[in-house]
This record gives sequence, structure tokens and C-alpha cells, in this order.
Amino acid sequence: MVFRRGVPLPRVPEHLKQAEAVPEGHADLSSVVTKLAIFTLAMVLLPIGTYYLTRDFLFGPQNLTYPAIAAVTVANLILVGFVYVAFREDQVEQDREREEKRRALGKVGAGSTAGAAKVGEVRRKGGKAE
Repeated sequence: MVFRRGVPLPRVPEHLKQAEAVPEGHADLSSVVTKLAIFTLAMVLLPIGTYYLTRDFLFGPQNLTYPAIAAVTVANLILVGFVYVAFREDQVEQDREREEKRRALGKVGAGSTAGAAKVGEVRRKGGKAE
């Protein structure tokens, strides 16, 4: 669509203006970027460090197979750790969403003391519920 001089742009619908004003759909990515940076540095530095440390102090410079295996093992452990942290973060997010839905529906959560207080009242009154 070509807009010429003097032709007004189409009006922005109200629901789009409201969606732009409320950033509730946008997640805070600072923790994700921090975790990615940490695991990236670990993936670069630790296998190389492991290779040279095991070559110089553990296996000797003549045999390079074992230091290479140690470096590959460290790289795989870092990768497994990253996947574990990612799945755990996703699980925590899903649990938080479920709890918010429960609260929105008016169901009492497992950590609520309201139900426990009511049970205590019934016990004190001789088992008669009001």
C-alpha cells in the first residue's frame, strides 16, 4: 500500500493500543540471557581447561587421547546441565501458571492456612461443624 502526501494513515484499533500499553505478555528474559551466558562461557572454557590440565598434570603430553576424552566428557556434562536447568525452569513456570489459575478460580491452594484454621475450630468445638 502506497500512501501519498495528504492521505491519512489508517486508524490503529483500540485493542492494539491497549496491547501495546500493557506488557504483561512479555517475559523478563534477563535470567534466561544470564544462564545462557554462563553456560556459553562454561562450554568454551571448561573443556579447553580440562584438556590442558589433564594433559599436563594427569596423563602426560605423550598420550593425548585421555585428555581429549576428559574434555569431551566435561562438554557433555555442561550440555546435560543446561538441558536440566532449562527443563526445570519450564516446570517451575508451568507450576506457577497452574497456581495462578487455581487462585483465579477461587480454589484454596495447598499452602493456605484458612482450611487448617477451620479444622482447628471444629476440633475445639467438639467436632461439630457450623
